[in-house]
Amino acid sequence: MGLLRGYLLTNNEEFMNIKFGDKKIFSLLYNATNENLEQVYSLLLDSLLVSNFWSEKDITAPRVLCKDGKVCLKSKEDVFLQSGIYLWGAGKIPLYIGKTKDCFKNRFNRYIWAEKSQCNLAKELEFEMKRNNYNEIPEELLTQYKKKLNVSNIRIQDAAAFAKHGIDNIWFSLFPTENTNGIDELEEKLIYIGNIWNIKNGFDQLINIHHK
Repeated sequence: MGLLRGYLLTNNEEFMNIKFGDKKIFSLLYNATNENLEQVYSLLLDSLLVSNFWSEKDITAPRVLCKDGKVCLKSKEDVFLQSGIYLWGAGKIPLYIGKTKDCFKNRFNRYIWAEKSQCNLAKELEFEMKRNNYNEIPEELLTQYKKKLNVSNIRIQDAAAFAKHGIDNIWFSLFPTENTNGIDELEEKLIYIGNIWNIKNGFDQLINIHHK
């Protein structure tokens, strides 16, 4: 217990003042043992969820609102050209943990850059929700949009998950690495640990879990 406490105290200091694209985050998570990964992930969220959002006036802030993604890309393209793990959230709620062994810039075509990106679809779905006073997005509406836009079922379901939280609240954080061989392993562990964290804190399961 003493060793674990010392480990966590040390890493608590490491997680203070997280900066956008900081490679040490991936290393801290990857090097954590199975027994303490949950605590290390919790330390990350403790710091991340009270951090500022990225802006042109604060280019080191670790969380980027979806609406600021394109501006951030232009400013920090060096980070987006790396591979690693990423986290999507809404407010204080983690939503999705993903990976890319290519680079974040290419991977985020599905989330922000493309015309039929997840965030763009979420904007349309949220508009429909507000216009029709929906608490939940009807399945028939999702089916209609899926056919109309010719997108996958997963894409439209994930967009709906974003829309329910309000697209203006959706953010992402990037954890780049040069250790591409460790990306698959860490993502799998983090999805499991991250889902436990959500449940313990009274939130819905990660979107990842609904894909299984």
